[in-house]
Amino acid sequence: MLDQDRGLLYAEACFETVRVAETGVFRWPGHMGRLARGLEAFGLAMPPGMGGQLLEWVLEAARNVRGAHGTDALVRVTLTGGVAGRGLMPPGASAGDEREPACHVHAWPWRDAPPARLRAATWPLPLAARPAKWTSDYGASIRALHALRAAGQLGADEEALALDADGRVVSAPTANVALFADGRWVTPRLGAGVLPGVVRAALLEAGALAEADCDAAMLARCEAVVLTSSGAFIRPAATLDGRPLLLDESVFAPLWAALQGQPGAPARAGESA
Repeated sequence: MLDQDRGLLYAEACFETVRVAETGVFRWPGHMGRLARGLEAFGLAMPPGMGGQLLEWVLEAARNVRGAHGTDALVRVTLTGGVAGRGLMPPGASAGDEREPACHVHAWPWRDAPPARLRAATWPLPLAARPAKWTSDYGASIRALHALRAAGQLGADEEALALDADGRVVSAPTANVALFADGRWVTPRLGAGVLPGVVRAALLEAGALAEADCDAAMLARCEAVVLTSSGAFIRPAATLDGRPLLLDESVFAPLWAALQGQPGAPARAGESA
């Protein structure tokens, strides 16, 4: 039977990826709020109580992939328009309460990533607002990364740090970014290309991070860089444009300290909660 899910046919899909630890999922309501915003853009509504059902599926998927290793798990929940007929705007597409999303869950054992090797580059595609995680945005990111590599602006073992047309830092393709400059940690303000990350929000609320205009001058003088996400939480960068960055644990300690004691947060880099 042909797969006619609208997530596959038209990229009518949004998703959340979470790291599941023994202590739970970090800030699950934040993920559900962002997922609901993503669905709303497609004229879809999250049914009452679906957040609780999704959490049960996420925890079950995590248990299935952990096996005997006892590690954390990485679980992605994707909600799509399901099977709703052919065409960009099927019957009922203008009324969110007439269509319910279809759910797909994928899970993997958690694997800690090494420090990133970053290369700053002007993003080759137009940057747009990212209030949610739409599958189509990630398709665009893949195209942009291929373009950067084809142009020789990104090495095979490097990860992109996206800049806007004015040279300001935006984000990494799948993570928010924070710079340590002038004795403090700062992150780009919300705007085109900047996702309202769940970990980012937690660090801002705790006062461990501040929003700032991360311009070219700040990028040139920063001493350390981290990528923040709900998988790695806080992942340091070893280099930026080939320049070595600080990897001293004391530099990152305030960020990790801001997350401690919250369900689902790792104790520190590389450890399960």
